[in-house]
Amino acid sequence: MTLTYHTAHKQEKGTPLTVVKIISEHVCNGRKYKLLDVKYGELPYLCLRLYNAKGKFIKQFLFEHSVSDWLRLSLAGGSL
Repeated sequence: MTLTYHTAHKQEKGTPLTVVKIISEHVCNGRKYKLLDVKYGELPYLCLRLYNAKGKFIKQFLFEHSVSDWLRLSLAGGSL
């Protein structure tokens, strides 16, 4: 399977991403991961963010709430 990487520029205008709540935080190898409940416009998403050791935001991944069961099971070694 080929993985394609696309860069995204900082959003300067348009619909902002709004953090509704911080679900969980975890520190690993000096980097912080945050699992957030967010909204993009009126659409709800879960967001996994990565920060470096200095606390600078690096990357984020948005996914729909309905995908969370599949992710949990897949990470545990199962499948749906």
